Amino acid sequence: MSKAKPEGIVVPLSTPLYPDQSYDAPSMNRLIEHVIAGGVQGVFALGTCGEQPYLRTEEIKLITTHVVNSVGSRVPVYVGIGQNSTVETCEIAEHAKYVGADYGVVLPPYFFRDIEKDQLIKHYTEIAKVGLDIVLYVNPIAANLELDTVAELAKLENIVALKYSSGDSAFLKSASEILPTFQGDDPLIYNSMVKCNAVGGVPGAANVIPAKFVELFDLIRNGQYAEAEELQEKVNEFVKLLYDLPRSAQAGVKQGLVYLGICGGTMRSPNPEVSPENAEKINSFLRDNLES
Repeated sequence: MSKAKPEGIVVPLSTPLYPDQSYDAPSMNRLIEHVIAGGVQGVFALGTCGEQPYLRTEEIKLITTHVVNSVGSRVPVYVGIGQNSTVETCEIAEHAKYVGADYGVVLPPYFFRDIEKDQLIKHYTEIAKVGLDIVLYVNPIAANLELDTVAELAKLENIVALKYSSGDSAFLKSASEILPTFQGDDPLIYNSMVKCNAVGGVPGAANVIPAKFVELFDLIRNGQYAEAEELQEKVNEFVKLLYDLPRSAQAGVKQGLVYLGICGGTMRSPNPEVSPENAEKINSFLRDNLES
């Protein structure tokens, strides 16, 4: 069976945790079943929404193995493997490949921001040698890649797609001419697909409402632009609540999952949890707006 090409709605999975902040595998199973039932075209473990920067290497490997096994061959599995060092990123990439992940998503090193272009290319070249297909992750707030660097990296055999989490439509349109490109900013999926040729989205709110984002993708692909634009506006109401009401978008998404009975609301320190007051506001909105 050939691997599905990078496109569609790829949900960046929240990472369920027990109250002692250890990994909650049974809740991850419930989350995976929830989003696959919603029709998503892929799952992305250990991204920003999954609190990857706060997880230890051994936890990243454990979660990667578990997610790959839980998903099976139903949809492609993307795994956030990027670390600040080339050596550690390659170590995690090798593990992800070994256990059967389909794609490794790699944010550029973000602690030292003055890395030269040739060093970035060397960094990604070493990772690509592992043999795991790589999705470049461009997030200008955290760590950026310039377009000429993206074009150079796209020449590597295992660099197969790009995830872009920002609103620069000129960059996105140019990047889409180089590699299949996802929009990682939930409210911008419609514009990114229609105007910039993005191949799909990686929306955090799809943890809570996966079917809505899949419907949005399908409407756009079918040329039903008026309906798609209207649905994007409705989806944005969920996004605003989950992302803007709490101080942490990751915590807001996790509170949505609490409401659905999928997992608890524990965050990995120092990420803040949703306050009881904001939790009730989220619960009230979801109670009024989720279809039964």
